Amino acid sequence: FFDLGKLEEAKTFFEKAVSLERDYAEANNNLGSVFKEFKNWESAEACFRQAIISNAKYPQAHFNLGTVLFELGRIEDAEASYKRALALEPNYPKAHINIAAIYSDRGALEMARDHLGQALSLDPTLAEARNNLGNVLVMLGRLKEAEASFRRAIELDRSEPAKLAGYHNNLGMLHLLRRDFKEGFRLVESRWGTEQSAGHELVSAKPKWTGEKGGIVFVWSEQGVGDVVMYASVIKDLKAVCSKVILRCDGRLKPLFERSFSGNITFISNKTMVPESSYDYHIAIGSLPLFFREDAESFQKGADAFLYADADRVDGLREKLKAGGGQTICGISWRGGDKKNSRLRSIELGRLADSLSDSNTKLVSLQYGSVDEEIAQLKSDFGIEVTSLPEIDNFSDLDGLAALICACDHVVSVDNTTVHLAGALGVDTAVLLPFSAEWRWGHNLAKSYWYNSLSLYRQKGSGDWSEPLKALQARAS
Repeated sequence: FFDLGKLEEAKTFFEKAVSLERDYAEANNNLGSVFKEFKNWESAEACFRQAIISNAKYPQAHFNLGTVLFELGRIEDAEASYKRALALEPNYPKAHINIAAIYSDRGALEMARDHLGQALSLDPTLAEARNNLGNVLVMLGRLKEAEASFRRAIELDRSEPAKLAGYHNNLGMLHLLRRDFKEGFRLVESRWGTEQSAGHELVSAKPKWTGEKGGIVFVWSEQGVGDVVMYASVIKDLKAVCSKVILRCDGRLKPLFERSFSGNITFISNKTMVPESSYDYHIAIGSLPLFFREDAESFQKGADAFLYADADRVDGLREKLKAGGGQTICGISWRGGDKKNSRLRSIELGRLADSLSDSNTKLVSLQYGSVDEEIAQLKSDFGIEVTSLPEIDNFSDLDGLAALICACDHVVSVDNTTVHLAGALGVDTAVLLPFSAEWRWGHNLAKSYWYNSLSLYRQKGSGDWSEPLKALQARAS
């Protein structure tokens, strides 16, 4: 039943087997697998643990328990389960693949590469391992080997469309990292079919826009706020070739966008439905570069400031920040958002503030989220003060955050929404990047091609902020 996808029948069968023999390890393991398919993680965990109680030397049960614990966010427990599975069965490719994913997320790239190598030595036809190895090699900066790995994954597995789309998408991001924009943007159009798609593709009877002149084009947002700001740098190009643009975006961006773009464009909130009768074509905002950013030179069309903060609000905030002295105002942000690699992109507030703090500099928080306790602890422990303005909610009031950014003389931030806003506003900004930075920052570049006001400071080793901070201090002096 299970192999045929008849999960309810399989559940009934395995529950009956377990009721007849509680210590039936295989039946408990199989029942746990059914619950896992239902995403009933707690019931699945209970079944796998019972299977292990019945047979402590059952590697598959330890492995399956690890997959559930991973889904529950108990990463260290998942790692322990995978290690136990490998201790019982060293020739277990899937356990090597899964533990490699944990190491990769931690930035332990050589360990991840080693486990993926072991998986492939056991089974060279594993497309998933080839793809994951490609991702690790990209993070290690070994781009030529990464491309070969992605292409081999594509050759090996053409039977599962979602996985194949993911392999093409990864290859596309590699091309973008190398600034092969034409091929990169073509390949990342496969993102909608992937298992990790960052949104849902619009279903519409109207055709996708593919470069037609004239007509009304509905542009719909995808991915995060920072991505939408970045892709908004291409809106001016689209406006020049069509009769009208309708842009649906996060409502928090609407006031800022309405002030910054004029003419044949209308902005509506993501929560508002757009009737098909109101447009001729549609396109995802992340697909616009496919038509307007074919080479590095073309990015200059949108790399200068294209967003404009509320001038009165900027003046009021700057006057407040300047009160009591003529210090340089440095806006800072130190957390890397909510993506899975946010930990690798983040830096401790104390370390960042300590490297920037001096008598001539006032540090101002541009960090969104709950930070009051962190800021108070910094002052208590080290005597370093970071100013936080309670009238600006850096998460909910993005127009206010834009004004606060413009009230600063310069900004220092990790890779998050703040740097995209700062770049789009044309504010001088130092971006602190992890060792394995995203494709949008290029490979080993010192300046951003998306935003002319952004300078890039990169880690030289995974998790090591010493070099970028040292370079930042050298710039300040």
